[in-house]
Amino acid sequence: MLTFGSACSGIEAASVAWLPLGWRCEWVAEIDKDASALLAYRYPDVPNLGDMTLIPGLIEHDLVAAPDVFVAGTPCFAAGTFVTTPDGLRPIEDIRVGDLVLTHQRRWRRVLRVGSKFTSETIVVKGQGHPGLLTTPEHPFWACEKNGFATRRNGRSVWDTWIEGPSWVEAKDLRGKHWASVAAFPDTSIPPIVCNGNERASAPFNEDFFWLIGAFVGDGWTRMTDRRSYILYGVNAAKAKLIIERAEAIGWHVTETETRTGVRLQICVSAAARWIREQFGHGADGKRIPGWLFGIPRHLRRAWLDGYIAMDGTANSSVRGHRIATINRELAIGTRMVANSLGHASSIDHIQPNRSKCIIEGRTVNERAYYTVTISNSNRSSFERDNMRFGCVRSVEPGPPTQVFNLEVEEDNSYCADGFVVHNSQGFSLAGLRGGMSDPRGRLTLTYVEIVDALDSKRRERGEPPVIAVWENVPGALSMPDNSFGSFLAALAGDDVALEPGERPATGKDSQFWKWDRKTQQHRPKWPVSGVVAGPERSVAWIVRDAQYYGLAQRRRRVFVVASARADFDPGEVLLELDCVRRDFAPSREAGESVAHDVAPCLTGSGSGRGIERTGDTRGQDCVVAVAGSDRVRWPAEIAPTLNAHFGTKMGLEDQHIAGGGGLFVPATRIALPQCGSDGATGRRDGDADSYYRSRLR
Repeated sequence: MLTFGSACSGIEAASVAWLPLGWRCEWVAEIDKDASALLAYRYPDVPNLGDMTLIPGLIEHDLVAAPDVFVAGTPCFAAGTFVTTPDGLRPIEDIRVGDLVLTHQRRWRRVLRVGSKFTSETIVVKGQGHPGLLTTPEHPFWACEKNGFATRRNGRSVWDTWIEGPSWVEAKDLRGKHWASVAAFPDTSIPPIVCNGNERASAPFNEDFFWLIGAFVGDGWTRMTDRRSYILYGVNAAKAKLIIERAEAIGWHVTETETRTGVRLQICVSAAARWIREQFGHGADGKRIPGWLFGIPRHLRRAWLDGYIAMDGTANSSVRGHRIATINRELAIGTRMVANSLGHASSIDHIQPNRSKCIIEGRTVNERAYYTVTISNSNRSSFERDNMRFGCVRSVEPGPPTQVFNLEVEEDNSYCADGFVVHNSQGFSLAGLRGGMSDPRGRLTLTYVEIVDALDSKRRERGEPPVIAVWENVPGALSMPDNSFGSFLAALAGDDVALEPGERPATGKDSQFWKWDRKTQQHRPKWPVSGVVAGPERSVAWIVRDAQYYGLAQRRRRVFVVASARADFDPGEVLLELDCVRRDFAPSREAGESVAHDVAPCLTGSGSGRGIERTGDTRGQDCVVAVAGSDRVRWPAEIAPTLNAHFGTKMGLEDQHIAGGGGLFVPATRIALPQCGSDGATGRRDGDADSYYRSRLR
């Protein structure tokens, strides 16, 4: 009896298909609330592991079974620490190879690699400036140590201090030390306001304008129509007076409307309203601070912060400063960074209410967790040195198992995580593939690979054969602009460099395997609808199938991938076999006596270029191709073939019947890595054979 595990399980179609075969489901992994409830109802005895990023650690520590088969269809996933870029703060999972990040030298440098791994060894670092940063114990932070001793000077007792460092300190050793965040940013320019038609900018980049932007971040929103765009504020009478004064100072007309609970202000400045929304976002949890704000002149940054405090800030006498509350974590971190750049000590606290709902003016509303940013004029627990703000680390505590990410940055080997300066960490698996898998779907897809690796490791430890991995997704995965599918294939096969479907053509040109995207000015891959690759770790096969040809009354095309390192199991033979399941064939266009084409062995390419080169170990069997117009038949083939490309594009209406004319089948032979040609050419018979791809891992 085979056992299997499932991730991104949904309604658990794998169990619907495999349980009737006598297989046993060891576990599922699903985080969606509704899907999890359905799984608990239908399969009450099967544990739901929840977040699939935790599975590698669970397998490693023998907390869950290591089944014979693992299946998943990875969806989108987002999480992570914010990294400082010229565009503003971005989650570390969204950073891609080639992006610029801010280093400890206060300059922009490019990301060379992005890495990730699951680990059960994490810690939470808490201190001045952050409510709790989750990291690995060995991750280096830019930090210094402040020491002191008591002495007497001029007859008085005094406390003398000195500072050692800064230097790179591992996170586990940070307690009592002072970690660094950048307090002076590279100079930046303000993007211009673009006007349409007869619009005028009517927004000088002065202190009044930036004060109004800060007020917008606190209590404003925008309204866009086909004809005009507006900036609006919902405030009390006292705040309305401040906004009107600033708006009139730059020549803006304000329409004031009294409401039951306050005052609504409306300013019709279409170009400026669009610009503010584009740069600073929209909605309480969608507003942000653009990267250029950190590097503009000091008086403009001060005006922005003053405007924000005037709307959302409250005076705090205990720290001789102000406190701002927001549900937006990105905005809280960015505000702290702006405050640091103005010479303030600042900290962030995370507040979790003890209730989920509350009543305001008779209405029941949801109450969410929020952040408070405290901006202080006191330097009791922090100080500034060499354009860095150093804050005291108060505690280092154990953290939960999680997936952690890391960047490799050119020259400086450092970047800013949640505003704090950190160094490259080492030992991240699949690092070379992160450039091609940097969107959320790609990251979770590589988590899938890490689960497969963990299963193989555990099963090898127990003397069991390697796992059989099954993955499915939409066919769009074959043409993702970042070549995610090539990264995925390489990861499964055991290489750290993304595969490509063929040689890239010249800039601006298309080819069989690449399409030039004029919008992005980059090539998009066009992976064939089926193929096989083999690498140091596994053999991998893929194919696109449509549910309507398997007895289902719906059109549902999906790409299926099967991979395994088993010596007695060939993924190509499983996926690319025609007669393994029932199929509904389309009717023939005309009757004919000759119902089959000749199937002939072909060891090397012929002079006409119509042959297929045989490379590597094919287990003593020849490749097979169909030859049109022949009455000779050699069938069935010992190695199962697959349909050609027209099957994928024409839904089989042209090529499901044997007497359609022309080459129907293309070979399904295993390609051995060491003997592949230097150009990684496609194994093909003619223009109809692009459904088969063989690749060289390089």
